[in-house]
Amino acid sequence: MQSESTDIEQIILSVLECPVCMEYMRPPIILCVNGHNICHTCRRKLDDCPTCRKRFLSTRCVGLEKVAREFKYPCTYQQFGCKEVFAHDKLDEHQAECLYRQLTCPAARCSPHIQCDWTGNYSEARNHLMENHLEMCSDYGETESRSFLALCFHGWYNKFVFIYD
Repeated sequence: MQSESTDIEQIILSVLECPVCMEYMRPPIILCVNGHNICHTCRRKLDDCPTCRKRFLSTRCVGLEKVAREFKYPCTYQQFGCKEVFAHDKLDEHQAECLYRQLTCPAARCSPHIQCDWTGNYSEARNHLMENHLEMCSDYGETESRSFLALCFHGWYNKFVFIYD
């Protein structure tokens, strides 16, 4: 029975996948005249349906929106190891803080003089900074529940980045 449940969940997820951005659609879900669905974010960028090139309706797909409201969505960072699932209205909040979210090098983001192509998840950032940008690490410390790394950049202004374990 578990396999059947998983198969049904995969079918629902495939139906909820936007054909443009490939993200899972969440309400409002927009219809074209031929009944194809698209997420509201992509709808704002397109004049015609990407599937059939017909016009969009001002009608929403209420049935699919009901399914979307009740469904638990996997985190976008599932491919990087996150196993969490959430209701559609909690997903963005989690993904903004997910430990598996992908980052570019914090040092390169903070200083235009640093060229670094590193990308990785949040939990790997501290090790990357310590191994590759140690000269910029001005402080390392621990509180009762977390350790941190502070980066200090001198120039026109100072900027600090705290990476928590």
